[in-house]
Amino acid sequence: MFGSLKGRKDGIEIGKKILIFLYGLTPTLAWLAVQVILSVGYGISWLFLQGPAKMFPAAAKLLELLDSQGVYLLSILVNVIFFAFGIFWYRAVLKKEERDTARRLSLAGWGYGLCVGLAVQAVSIYFLMAAAFAAPSAMEEYGQLMDSMGIGAPTLLSLLYGTVAAPVVEELIYRGLTLKIFQKAFPFWAANVMQAALFGLMHMNLIQSSYAFLLGMLLGWLGRKYGTLKGCILCHFVINLSGNLIGYLPQPLLTRFLLFVVFAAALLPLRKKTLFKY
Repeated sequence: MFGSLKGRKDGIEIGKKILIFLYGLTPTLAWLAVQVILSVGYGISWLFLQGPAKMFPAAAKLLELLDSQGVYLLSILVNVIFFAFGIFWYRAVLKKEERDTARRLSLAGWGYGLCVGLAVQAVSIYFLMAAAFAAPSAMEEYGQLMDSMGIGAPTLLSLLYGTVAAPVVEELIYRGLTLKIFQKAFPFWAANVMQAALFGLMHMNLIQSSYAFLLGMLLGWLGRKYGTLKGCILCHFVINLSGNLIGYLPQPLLTRFLLFVVFAAALLPLRKKTLFKY
């Protein structure tokens, strides 16, 4: 009898974990759904403008903008729409005590997030060097992807997407919604691995996915340790911004190494302080 009850209880727990896991996928699926819907609208708009573009200069200019910057316009719009309802979804997922507790990022916390972001960017060159040696074909594909995204030759829209829209919404989806949902049925370490794996898979490239998985683990830990997404967003922002701009500095390899040493050293006196105040 007791064995039967225990088996039933275990079955309920397993069922709960499966349901929570599936629920944890819904933020990503919702984000993808918004992308698909807007992509269809973008395609229809592009086709609709073909005729007017031959007669009206304004339509021709708009079509030219869509051809050159449409991917960034579309990506920004997708993230704005997701954020509009995602922030309320996130508040609904949070426990009441978490919602009621005000969080404020201290000045030292801003500095910590800045240092971590720059240190990650500095280390990334060594990761890419190892990847180029281990998987040259994947690295070539990664390079082509970066070129197509305008990395190294950023535009206003690509910077707006990479440094504002992407950090805010990706942190909301993965370190916010997905991680919090998974934690309802799984220990933090397992929830963190799963959200980081989803974050990596969404980048759809072996090099980027591997890098994003490791970064997702770090950002998940930051969110857990300091109890706020602000530090995660700041760190993500710094990584993306510096990735676009660091190529303009002389001797990038040396620069990254020095940045790593300087900011790693800067972290040492901060390690025992409470950097994120609630």
